Amino acid sequence: MFAWLVTHLLNKLLINFMARIFPSWNEINNFSNPLTEGERKLAEFLDKYLPPAWDIYVQPFLNGDRPDVVILNPQVGVMVYEVKDWNLRSYQWDSDNLFVSNSTGKYIVDNPIEQVRHYRNNILNLYIPSLGEKIDNNKKAFSLIKTGVYFHKATTQEVTEFLEKSKYKGSKYEPMIGHDALNKEKLLSIVPDANYQRSNFIEPKDSQIFETLRVWLAPPFHSKEQGTKIKLDSSQDQHSKPNPGHHRIKAVAGSGKTLILAYRAARLASEGKHVLVITFNITLWHYIRDQIARTPFDFQGKNIVFKHFHGFCSDEYKRLGMKWPISNKTDIDEIFKTIVPNRLLEAITDKSNYKASRQQLKFDAILIDEGQDYCWEWYCLLCKYLTLRNELLLVCDPRQNIYKRDLEWTNGQMKNVQFRGRWGELKENKSYRLPNLLVQVVNDFAVQFLDRDPEDIPIVSNQMELFNNPKLIWENVSPVNKGIELCEKAYKYFFEKGVQPSDIIFLVPDHKTGWNLVNIFESKGINVNHVFEDPEKSHYHKKSFWMGDSRLKMSTIHSFKGWELKTVILLTPEINHLMNTGKSLDYLVYTALSRSMKDLCVINCCNKYDLFGSTWERLS
Repeated sequence: MFAWLVTHLLNKLLINFMARIFPSWNEINNFSNPLTEGERKLAEFLDKYLPPAWDIYVQPFLNGDRPDVVILNPQVGVMVYEVKDWNLRSYQWDSDNLFVSNSTGKYIVDNPIEQVRHYRNNILNLYIPSLGEKIDNNKKAFSLIKTGVYFHKATTQEVTEFLEKSKYKGSKYEPMIGHDALNKEKLLSIVPDANYQRSNFIEPKDSQIFETLRVWLAPPFHSKEQGTKIKLDSSQDQHSKPNPGHHRIKAVAGSGKTLILAYRAARLASEGKHVLVITFNITLWHYIRDQIARTPFDFQGKNIVFKHFHGFCSDEYKRLGMKWPISNKTDIDEIFKTIVPNRLLEAITDKSNYKASRQQLKFDAILIDEGQDYCWEWYCLLCKYLTLRNELLLVCDPRQNIYKRDLEWTNGQMKNVQFRGRWGELKENKSYRLPNLLVQVVNDFAVQFLDRDPEDIPIVSNQMELFNNPKLIWENVSPVNKGIELCEKAYKYFFEKGVQPSDIIFLVPDHKTGWNLVNIFESKGINVNHVFEDPEKSHYHKKSFWMGDSRLKMSTIHSFKGWELKTVILLTPEINHLMNTGKSLDYLVYTALSRSMKDLCVINCCNKYDLFGSTWERLS
């Protein structure tokens, strides 16, 4: 992400003499779908009367989302608007749902208030998660991001009366206004922070928070001169070339699967193709995006959309006006496996659904990372979002099947699956990331504990070591509470050897254990970047997890799959912990063992593994 940010800041310096509306009015006037009268009037008003420090984005890209208007002042905050050119007499509220009446009947329509809140939540959860974390620490910082709804064919008084029969009332954080508010004297009713020079919640260290959002609102053109350091071997390069049809790559940890996917996405974008890069892990696409920024291709940033599967489905339910079928009491995993994708599949193939048939969301290519996490139903759904070009790439490592998915569909043995021929494989099964000492460790673990695939071959050591003198440390301990105490000792061990906190990751079995560990370290003044979420609160930590952060890192094993770091300290679960029994636990531990680039310390609380690390070093 840092490379994208630097690029955008340089572009910003080059165009700072130009108008502060994006795109330019000339480009706006040539939109294939012209602005509505309300959208134009609001944008013109803001451009005329907002102080110069504010930027205005009209129908920005925002990773595939399309809010009507967004305004941004990096010293004050951001505001997102939804605009409706509605005759409110035709609209009624009923049990918090919004209906429109016409000559043919009464129909449910999108709620613009919920829509603009959805954009706000995506900004907090996905695009500037550091702001979400700031709000976690101080709820008053929520004032940094506001939303508004502008009803162009009503007065503000009529809007207020319209909302009286709903649960929405409007506030200084969420103004609901009509056309009479487009008055210079009423600017603060539209933009409450218009006259602020600087928010009390923007500290010097926060200077880049909103610069990151600029990159999402107006993705910069990526020049091939910007790409650095990524080089593929001949086998990787072969798989990175665009090719219509459905393709599979099976490869081991550290062999470059994600680099292949990043290269292929950039190549497709450079050809003007519209690409969806989709992961299972919500934290992983940030890493892929960074790798794409390092590729040597010219492409428009808006040609690539990044999603995780659950978020993709959620966005589509919202776009199509569908009711979300999951509540806090629902078995989310089971519902997501079948009901969520099947209902979505029905909706987008329903010819009577106006939004599905007239506003189709299509991609020339869909690239799926960590394919072993996917189900057949998910693949079938994603196929419906492909254009006639029909390119799909799935990369996976069956050894990291931590959710124990049935992967028979990836072999082309189920209906509607379009994979043909043999799996694509990387030459020699070589890992470029794992040190040779760890290659032997993960191979030995796979032999002892994982199911044997007749076609499975061991990982091959790389001739070039990234780091010298890797450390292997193993401690058997029980129960988990005792293991947490040893985590402090392990951190001190590596810190005293000169390993920076930013290069250390603690991998734990669950969020509760993680929170305990976070509290212990932060009570000692050690700042932690983590993924753990408190079910009683709204948190954004999982989304804000990225390798460029200077803090010590902590994660569940599940959330760190696909990532890598120099020094890994693993706390294994007990055998009966969270139903992690048998092979499910084995695949989870295998995945964790393969995350290190140099050092690995295992604090083992599961007695079935006691003998595995018997020859490793000890902490004392």
